[in-house]
Amino acid sequence: MADLNLRLAVVVRTGRDGVLRGEALLVPGSFRVADSRSVLVPAVTEAAAKAIAEDLRNRDEPAEIQRFVVSGTPEVRWIAFTVPARAPHWTVPLALETPALVWHQSGHARAWLPATGTQVVVAEPSRLEAACAEEAVAYLDRSGQRESLEAVLDLAGDDDVAVVMVQAQILLPDERSDEDSAERELRAVADPVPGVATTGQEALIRECAGLLAGRRPRSVLLVGPSGAGKTALVGALAHQPGLLGERPIWSTNGGRLVAGQIGFGMWQARAERLRSMLVERRAILHVGSLDELAQTGRSSHNQTGVAEFMRGWIAQAAPPVVAECTPDELARLDADLPGVIQAFAVIPVPSASVEQTRAVLVAWRNAAQAEVTEAAIDAVVALHRRFAGLSAAPGRPLRFLVDAWDRHRPGGSGPAAGRSGPIDRDAVVAAFARATGLPALLVDDRVVFDPVAVRSWFAARVAGQLAAIDQVVSRLAVAKADLARRDRPLASLLFAGPTGVGKTELAKALAEFLYGDRGRLARFDLSEYADPWSALRLVGSAGGRMGLLVAQVRREPFSVILLDEIEKAHPLVFDLLLQALGEGRITDGSGRTADVRAAVVVMTSNLGAGDAVRGGIGFTATGASPWLAAVEGHFRPEFVNRLDAIIPFQALGAAAAATVVGNEIASLAGRSGLAGRNVSLRIDPSLVTALATIDPASGARGLKRRIETAIAMPVAAVLARAELAPGAVLAVEATGVRVASPGQPGVLAGESPATRCRRLLQRIDRCPTVQALRAERLRGRNRLNRLRRNRRAVPMAAKDIELLRFRTARLDGFVLGLEDDLAKAHAAEQDTGDPLPDGEARLAEIWRLEHAERDPDWAVLGIIADDPADALLFASIWKTVAEQRDSVVEVRRSERRGADDWTVSRPLEPQLSRHPGGQAIVLVVAGPMALPRWLTQAGVQRIIANGERRQVLLTVSWGAANAWRPPDWWGRKANDQLPARRVWNASERKLIWSARSPGRQQPGEQSRFWNGTDAQCRALWPDLIDGDFRQLLHAPLDEAAA
Repeated sequence: MADLNLRLAVVVRTGRDGVLRGEALLVPGSFRVADSRSVLVPAVTEAAAKAIAEDLRNRDEPAEIQRFVVSGTPEVRWIAFTVPARAPHWTVPLALETPALVWHQSGHARAWLPATGTQVVVAEPSRLEAACAEEAVAYLDRSGQRESLEAVLDLAGDDDVAVVMVQAQILLPDERSDEDSAERELRAVADPVPGVATTGQEALIRECAGLLAGRRPRSVLLVGPSGAGKTALVGALAHQPGLLGERPIWSTNGGRLVAGQIGFGMWQARAERLRSMLVERRAILHVGSLDELAQTGRSSHNQTGVAEFMRGWIAQAAPPVVAECTPDELARLDADLPGVIQAFAVIPVPSASVEQTRAVLVAWRNAAQAEVTEAAIDAVVALHRRFAGLSAAPGRPLRFLVDAWDRHRPGGSGPAAGRSGPIDRDAVVAAFARATGLPALLVDDRVVFDPVAVRSWFAARVAGQLAAIDQVVSRLAVAKADLARRDRPLASLLFAGPTGVGKTELAKALAEFLYGDRGRLARFDLSEYADPWSALRLVGSAGGRMGLLVAQVRREPFSVILLDEIEKAHPLVFDLLLQALGEGRITDGSGRTADVRAAVVVMTSNLGAGDAVRGGIGFTATGASPWLAAVEGHFRPEFVNRLDAIIPFQALGAAAAATVVGNEIASLAGRSGLAGRNVSLRIDPSLVTALATIDPASGARGLKRRIETAIAMPVAAVLARAELAPGAVLAVEATGVRVASPGQPGVLAGESPATRCRRLLQRIDRCPTVQALRAERLRGRNRLNRLRRNRRAVPMAAKDIELLRFRTARLDGFVLGLEDDLAKAHAAEQDTGDPLPDGEARLAEIWRLEHAERDPDWAVLGIIADDPADALLFASIWKTVAEQRDSVVEVRRSERRGADDWTVSRPLEPQLSRHPGGQAIVLVVAGPMALPRWLTQAGVQRIIANGERRQVLLTVSWGAANAWRPPDWWGRKANDQLPARRVWNASERKLIWSARSPGRQQPGEQSRFWNGTDAQCRALWPDLIDGDFRQLLHAPLDEAAA
C-alpha cells in the first residue's frame, strides 16, 4: 500500500439543536455527528480517508482520486429562495435562505448544498445563486415533500455553517484480489443484483435512488401488488449505478441467511458479518419479501425473526436495505412489527396502466427479438386486464407472453411448438383459453354469443326452469359483452327455491358450459359453517393453514364456486363474503389474497319454501315475490345489494318432471354397465308417465330415487344373471325387463309472445335505473324502520317524514308490481292461459318515479312561428294527436305587450279552424303521460318551400299556463340557423329527416312522403310521436345494453 496526502474540505454545520454535523465535501459516506468540533473534524477526516480508499480499491483506477479534490477553500454563501404556498394550512409564500459551499474548478462555478446533498455547476458565475435557488425548490418536488412545511424549513435549518480544510492520509492500493476470503464469504449468502433495463418506471427509479444514495440514506420498502414490478425496479437501479453513486446492490433473503445455522446465535452472527461486509463496500442490500423475512428465524424459543433483528440496520441505513411487500402484507406487518415498518421509507409501486403494460411487452419483444404481432400484444393486455385483474400488470401478462413464445418458437414445447410465423392474436386467445379453461365464447370477441342456442343448451340439462335459465344466460351475455364490473366476480347469483328443483344442477351446468368440466365446480355446504369459529375454516387464521375457500380459489381462480344452503351459515361468513362479492377478492389471516373476479359465485337457498308449500300455490299464481321477500328479509341489505341477481326457481310441473325422467334415463343408459356392454334401453311410455310425478317435499330427488328403484335395479338384475350380446336392447316395462327392439323419440321447441314479454320485463328488472330505484327503496325502508324504533335517531321534519313514507310506498308498489308481472309472464309462458302483463306500463311508471317532482299528466305547449299559418297548421295537428291519446286540450293565445312582457289569455274555443290571434298559440294538455310524450317533440320544425326556410318552434313546460314565455333566443338571431328537430320539404311533399331523440341531430332512416293534402300530412304525426315516446321510455334499457 502507498500513502497519499489529500487536502479535503470538511463542512461543519451547527443545527438548531446545538449538535455538530460534519462531512467531507464530495466524499459520500463521511458524515459524522459530535458534540465538539475537536472531536468531529478528526472523525470526519478518518471516515473520508476510508471511504476514498475503498472507492479507489473497488474501481482499481488511481486517477479517480481527482473526483475528491477541491481547488482552493470553498466560500459559505446563504442562498435566498421562495417556496410558494402549497397546502391548505400553508397560505403564504415562504422566503428562506439555505447554505451553499461555493468554489471554482475547471473553469466552472460550483456549489454544494448541504441541505439537499446535491451539487450545482454553471458556466457563468453570475448564474450560480439563481441556479442554487431553483435546485432547492426542485429538491422538494423530487422528494415528494413539496407540501411539507417541515421539509421546507429543514432546507434552512442550520444556524451556522463553516469550512475546515484538513489533510487526509489515503492508502492507495498497489494490487487487487478479485476473490479474497471476504468476497467468498459474501457470495455464500448474497449475490450481486444483475442490471435489468425497464420501461415506464423512470420516476420510481429516481425516487428510490434519491432515498438510497442521498445525503441521508434511507432504507426503502417497495409496496405494491404482486407483479407490479418491484423486483424489476431493483434490477433497474442496478442497471443505472450512477444514480446510486456507484454503489453496488447485493441480494439475499431470510432463507439463505438461516440455512445451515442450527446453533444458538449462528444466523445472527452471519447476519452481522454480512452487514459489516456490505458497509465496507458501501453496498445496498436487497432482501426480497419483507413478510418472509419477518417469519424467518422465529421458533418456539425465539420470537425474534430476521426482520426484527435487522431493524437497527434498516433504521440507520447501514447498509441501506430494499425490501418488498404487498399492501395486504404491509397492513398486517404494521400491526405485528410497527417498528420495522417505521424504519423504512415506503414507496408505493402501483400496477402498470394499459399503456405502460403494452410498452413493457413491446420492449421485451424487441429485446428478445420475438416474432409477436401488435394485435397479439393488444390481446394479451386486454385479456389479462379483463380476466386476471387482481394480478398486477405487467408481471403476469409478461410471463404469459414469454411462456407463449417459448412454446411457439422452434424447439419449444406445447401445441404451438415449431409453428412458422409470428404469434398472432388467434394464438394468444387460444393459449389464454387453454391456460384458464375459459371458453372461446367468452375470451374471443369474434365468437358470436347466441342467446337462443345457449338457452337451449342449458334447457337440455336443467328441466322446467326456463325463467332461471334466461337470467343466467343474460348474465353470461353481460360477461361476454364485457359490461360487468371488473372489480367483482364474473357473476354473483343467488338461486332461491324449494329443494330438488335444479339449483345445484344449473350450477353444475354452468361450470360445464364455462370451463368444459363439471369438476370445475367447488362446492361448500354452508350448513357446516353455522358457528362463529367456522368462518376461520373458510379463510384461515393468522399464521395458520390456508382457509378452504381461499385455497380453492387460489388453486383454481377460473371456476364456479357453489355456496350451498347459504342461509344456514353464521353471520360472520356473510361478512367475509361481502369482500368477495364487492371487491372480487378474499384475504386470509396471513395476508394471502385470492382473486374471485374470474370466478362465478353461485349461492343456493331454500328461504321461502315453507311459505310457498303452506300457500299451496308456489310460483304459478303468486310469482317470485315470496322467495324474494324471504331473501331480502333474511339477509342484510349490504349483502343483497352485492348480488347480481336473485333468481327464483319454480316448483317442477308435470312437463318438467317428464323431462327429468328422460334425462335420468339417458344418464342411466350412458353408464358403463350399459354403454360398456353396448346395451341400450327402451322404456315403456306408461312407466315414464307413472314415474313423472313430483313430490313438493323432495322435488326431483325423490323422482330420481323412484327411477333407481323402477328401472336401474331391475336392469341390474338382468345384467347380473345373463350375458347379453352387443347391440341388445332391454325393454323396461312396469311388469319387468325383457329383450326387445329399439325406437326413437323427438323434441321441438319455439318462442312465444309470452317469452318476448318476459324478456322485456327481465330487461326492465335488470336495468340500472330499476336497480337504483330498488336501492332507494331499501334506504327508505331502513330509514323508516329507524324512525319507528327511535324517533330521535333520524332528525327529520314531520313534512319530510310524510314525503319519505309516500315515496317509499310508491317504490314498494313498483317493485312488488314488477315482480308480480314477471311471475305472470312466466306463468303465461307455461301456457297457463293467464293474460300477459303490460311491460310498457312499467316503463312509464319508471319515468314517473324518476321525475317525481313533475306532473307527468300535464304539459304546456307553446307554438310560435315565422308564419302564423304554419303555427296554426302544426298546432291543429298536435291538438288532434293529443286528443287521440286520451288528453284534454285547452287552446289559448299569447301576446307580447312589451320587450319581455307576454300575456296568456284564458281558454278559447276548442276549435282551431283559424288562428286565435296574438304572436303564439298555447295548448294546455292534460292526459296520461302528456309531459314526456310532448317533451320528445320540443324543438324547431323547419319548412322548406320555394327556396324559403320557415321555422315553427314548439316549447314544452310543466308550469302554469299563464307563465309561458318563448325562449330569449327566439327572434334574436336568424331563425333559419337554429338546429331543427325535423325538416319538411313542402314543395316535394316529404319529411326529409327527423332527429330520433331530442337534442340529437341525425338523419332518419328514410324520407316519408305525403300526397299534398293536410290530412295525409297529419297521418304521419301519430307514428312519429309514438315512436319518439317509446324510445324515451326505453332509454334506460338502451343505456343498459350500451
